[in-house]
Amino acid sequence: MVHLKKYYPRALERVYIIGSCDAQYLGDELANQGSVVFHTFMHQRPVTPLKELTDPESPLWSFAPTTVLISVRELLRPTLREMMQTSAVDQNWGSKLVTLMRTELEQAILLLRQRLPNIPIVLLPHIQPWFRKHGAVAYQKGLSVEVISLESKVALYHLAQQFSSIYLVDPHAAFFQHAENALIRHEPLGGHPERSGAHLLLNELKIQMASVDTSLDRFKVVAIDLDDTLWRGSIHDGTATFDLQFLMRARALHQLAHRGLLIVVVSKNEPTRKDEARKLLQDWCEGLDKKIVSYRLNWKTKAENLIDISSELEIGLDSFAFFDDSQRERNSISFALPEVSVFDAIDLATCISFPQFQPLYETQSSKERPQQYLEQSYRKTAQAQTKLHIDFLHDSKIKLLIRSAEKSDLARVAELLSRTNQLNSTLKRMSLSDLLPYQERQLIIVGELYDRFGDFGVVAVAVFQRDPEHADMANLLELAFSCRILELGVEETFIKKYLNHLNQHGITFCNIEVNETERNQRMIANLKSLGFTPKQETDQIWIASTSSCSSPSAWISVILKDLAPILNN
Repeated sequence: MVHLKKYYPRALERVYIIGSCDAQYLGDELANQGSVVFHTFMHQRPVTPLKELTDPESPLWSFAPTTVLISVRELLRPTLREMMQTSAVDQNWGSKLVTLMRTELEQAILLLRQRLPNIPIVLLPHIQPWFRKHGAVAYQKGLSVEVISLESKVALYHLAQQFSSIYLVDPHAAFFQHAENALIRHEPLGGHPERSGAHLLLNELKIQMASVDTSLDRFKVVAIDLDDTLWRGSIHDGTATFDLQFLMRARALHQLAHRGLLIVVVSKNEPTRKDEARKLLQDWCEGLDKKIVSYRLNWKTKAENLIDISSELEIGLDSFAFFDDSQRERNSISFALPEVSVFDAIDLATCISFPQFQPLYETQSSKERPQQYLEQSYRKTAQAQTKLHIDFLHDSKIKLLIRSAEKSDLARVAELLSRTNQLNSTLKRMSLSDLLPYQERQLIIVGELYDRFGDFGVVAVAVFQRDPEHADMANLLELAFSCRILELGVEETFIKKYLNHLNQHGITFCNIEVNETERNQRMIANLKSLGFTPKQETDQIWIASTSSCSSPSAWISVILKDLAPILNN
């Protein structure tokens, strides 16, 4: 089972359940985990959505739910009861039933969204165990009870595509690996989950909500052991072999790298074994060696190596997931580095389904991220060979393109805002839908970076709008940079250039709401160096003059392209 450590969606704080007894145990499980629950069945209220929503005495609105859960069981059950007498029904009759169910749910969703526009709505399908006595091929004679349940579930999937923020908690998916029939009470007309089943069902809902929750921290780095983790045996004694179990782990790592996670190796082995390890990864793991951005084969503690890699990649240890077959090594990491998430090696093949390993946005930049970090290692090698840092900067031939964001940039912009912590001023983390209206008005500015080593892609983003009360003032709603541009002077150059651009078009002051934390002190220092100061001593609103910016970094060639002449609100 996928476990979400210390995670509970805020959307589940107050749950209003419209449904019959099939949702009872799920309601109990929600309450056990801290939710405030109102279940219409338990309060002798209507168990179908339109009856409840159109009742002027419905307590739903005063309850102020953060989520509404609707069970479809009673929309199907009366007809299914008749079907039990004949074992099957006419195809048209069954399809009509599903259509009526979908129509009522559409109307219910529209009613809810009129008064609660953004509320998450959870749909609980009809839970139908399969019985041989209904006939293994009953569907050939018409729609059997089982098949009509499947038809209704498909209709719910279509509803989830039709409306935003709809969650479909599929019991059969949740119970798939957990003895499904033992978890559903055997009732000919369809059962409801027992308490153990309700626990799995709620876990399935938490997984779905976590996958789209911008507040859930995602992993950025996957650190793996080698011997008996990525292959069976040891490269030290020449016994390293592969079988299907280990090849599945390698394939999972390929998929994680494709999503933009960085793969690093931490193994207690002779440093001279690195080439041998890379050869095994190349020959047996479909070129996985090209996806690994850092190797540590030595006899240091693995905690020391992880700290070293964290510094090298400039990514915090709380963004690391560590996989090892050794319980002793896992315990050692948990003790020395509690911020690192630790997993057994056997979880490697299935971790791709864990929400923490699923980025909110999959972009072209995320697919290229492993290559970009390899290019970063080339930069560091070149820097180490140069006596003065300023000489390295000039020799890198850095180019910064500053332009208005296009629609095709929005996924990368949202990804950057969601991923970056150290160089994020506001930590608001606007979503894709939040960003769209600003992009349409040319209020999002991005920075693309290039140098002689390669293409960084979009590494800077700012979202502006004119202050509604002061025509000469702009509000900076978002400001964030990729951590890969540290020590290059890009942050200062990007901000200075655009503030100068604003100044040339009548904007003399710029505000930003700063959310200061321990992790973004580098960004705070950048703002201070650019003249941003709090309006008041304890104020989160900082202000700077657009005319006070000095010249940008001399080693960066800047190109301004397609910038709006003024801020368009």
